[in-house]
Amino acid sequence: MYRYFISYAFTTASGNSGHGNTELRRAQAISSYVDVQQIATELARMDNLAKVIVLNFQPFPAGSDEYPA
Repeated sequence: MYRYFISYAFTTASGNSGHGNTELRRAQAISSYVDVQQIATELARMDNLAKVIVLNFQPFPAGSDEYPA
């Protein structure tokens, strides 16, 4: 399982815009622009957004704790 920090910009159906970030878990590593486009499409669908642009992504270190104590 791969874990990524995803930073993105978005536009809503009403034309408002903003920025967001999330943790993403994938069975496969992000290895192409097509993967990034699929992530943007999935984020837009999940949050009912008109458009999402992935600004950056960073893998979390292997074995890092989800929520440190």
